[in-house]
Amino acid sequence: MSNTHQPRRSRSQLLSESLLRAAAPTFNSWHVTEPKLEFARDGFCEDPKTGLTVFGPSALNGTPRNAIRVGVIGDGVSIQMLRNWIEDAREKIYAGLAQRRPMKW
Repeated sequence: MSNTHQPRRSRSQLLSESLLRAAAPTFNSWHVTEPKLEFARDGFCEDPKTGLTVFGPSALNGTPRNAIRVGVIGDGVSIQMLRNWIEDAREKIYAGLAQRRPMKW
């Protein structure tokens, strides 16, 4: 005989557990496949990081781009924070927690 003592459950807890066990799901679900993103040189990939690394960014006509143009609206502090982030984003991002760098923004 075991000496473990189970806490006594209230009537409402027992009823809730019973209803949860008996209830069938009331929704349908399905899997949506990742869309393929288009990159330069007619490259397609589901992962944006891989696509940009392998093919590079694409202009509207599918040719490679040398730059990505960004428009910004904000105060001086938020614009400077974005500039700092963009400078950080220029560097390669390595996988793994040990490779994390402190953010300057």
